[in-house]
Amino acid sequence: MRDQDGNGIVDHPEYTVWDAWEIYENMMGEKTISLDTDRVRHSWKGDWNHFNNGATGAVYYTEDSHYVWIPNGTERLEAMFTATEFELDSGQVGSVQLEIDLAEDGSNDAQGQGSRVADSWYYDLDVDSSAWGQWAHFDVTGQAATLFGFIEDPEFLNQEFHILLMSF
Repeated sequence: MRDQDGNGIVDHPEYTVWDAWEIYENMMGEKTISLDTDRVRHSWKGDWNHFNNGATGAVYYTEDSHYVWIPNGTERLEAMFTATEFELDSGQVGSVQLEIDLAEDGSNDAQGQGSRVADSWYYDLDVDSSAWGQWAHFDVTGQAATLFGFIEDPEFLNQEFHILLMSF
């Protein structure tokens, strides 16, 4: 926005982060799509993950929260979460897990429910009617560290998410 020609010189110093937010809000919209189906699939890859405290960047910080709408009639939610927790080339090690809050009540509905196969966690959750017509919150929690955080500002390996909502 501020450097529209990409030459590194700020062309519009009057723009602020609030101007960017206003433009973002004007671009966003809601759309209703009617479908006759019993399954809805949603996938994404981790947004940004990074050891973010500069010269002492050995502390990992992430913001991978996502929201998925739970349609009326949903009876089951299957989730697969894949994270590379050890990476020799970049000297990174971590222990991260997925939290799922079905009705935005603050509880982790996936706690103790996942089964691990290789580097993926699989969740198969029953969806109560109290979660219908609400957002399910997916979040990644845990810790990670890097050996090279004092030399560079590496990004931690991204996670992958696959969500399947089903009604019968």
